[in-house]
Amino acid sequence: MTGNADTAPAPTLPDGIVIIVKEECETCQTVVPVLQQLHAATELTVYTQDNASFPSAPTAAHDADLAVSWHHDIETVPTVIVVRNGVEVERTVGW
Repeated sequence: MTGNADTAPAPTLPDGIVIIVKEECETCQTVVPVLQQLHAATELTVYTQDNASFPSAPTAAHDADLAVSWHHDIETVPTVIVVRNGVEVERTVGW
């Protein structure tokens, strides 16, 4: 039996702060300086949904097929998730 998208395990989020953004989102563009500050201060992972080069810093992982977004129920960007020991412990939607 082979798995499909409905039964595949969710991509694991790294510990720290995970933020999902997209360039098309004006709020996401506005918070880029905050992303840079967070990157300097803590463990930060950024996923971008649309443009692989957005933001230019910090470097983002491209969620090109939206697997991360889909599996973690991301409906609005930016979404901020706090992950500890591989488990989501807090989430803020919007900014």
